[in-house]
Amino acid sequence: CVGWWEVVATTCAQAPDCRALRRNPCDPRFSIPNVCGECLASTHGLNGHQNSMCLNTTSCGVVFPGQAACMGSEVATPQVPFLIPFGICACDDGTGLQWKTAPGKCAKVFVSFSGQYTLQICTSRKCEAPSCTTVAQWLPFKLEQNSKFECFRIGADTITLSDGCKAS
Repeated sequence: CVGWWEVVATTCAQAPDCRALRRNPCDPRFSIPNVCGECLASTHGLNGHQNSMCLNTTSCGVVFPGQAACMGSEVATPQVPFLIPFGICACDDGTGLQWKTAPGKCAKVFVSFSGQYTLQICTSRKCEAPSCTTVAQWLPFKLEQNSKFECFRIGADTITLSDGCKAS
């Protein structure tokens, strides 16, 4: 019989490579065996003990304004993308120079309560929830999955999620 004061250890022998998932290591004191810990500091992903990948600190949403496909596609015509850093309300300045198909609009990328990476387009400059509409969602990856996010056609734009954006 195990008393309430005793800790029952679980196994981590078959846990995935938690570092590769950008998560804290499996903890044998946790009640579910072979599961990684929380996302590492400054990464983005589903809260709690999971075996899904957390995104880089430099992850972002990528909008290709007026483009029929995302970069890397055979039908893509190179356009300067509008980058939406994770957790930040990013806005066109109103002239359409940054986001020619949505002058003055804003967007944000975040992890939803359901654990999906979510991109919303907003009409307010602070991306307040009532002014935002969800236009794309992506599920987190498992370690063995292809780590390229789907490209969506939204109106005249194409939108994807990148695990490593760099502002130039």
